[in-house]
Amino acid sequence: MWLIFFFFILMVFMGIFLYLMNLILSKKISVDYEKCSPFECGFISMNMAHLSFSMNYFLFTIFFLIFDIELSYVFPMISFFNNIYNNIYFLSSWIFLSIYFILILLFGVIYEWMDGSLDWVW
Repeated sequence: MWLIFFFFILMVFMGIFLYLMNLILSKKISVDYEKCSPFECGFISMNMAHLSFSMNYFLFTIFFLIFDIELSYVFPMISFFNNIYNNIYFLSSWIFLSIYFILILLFGVIYEWMDGSLDWVW
């Protein structure tokens, strides 16, 4: 128990240390119009160089990544199930973890649906 607590505290301090090192060592960027504008052979550009990004494509990509990662967790669960079907303790823990994992994803999709993030899809 103390070992788990020690590693948890170590992870917290390591995260704080890395965050502080990032703040100290990161490159500070000053915003300058000339440096941010696109270079077109010395001419002033006639149109916007940065096109607006559609949020629909971003949401579609995020959903794809979420459910792609879900499959990478579900496939090992299925292969693990084949090895433990005769041990009731491992079977019950496997069922609990599988249902818990799927419910987290289901509640996330329901929340985004109720929030209105999926209105452009359906």
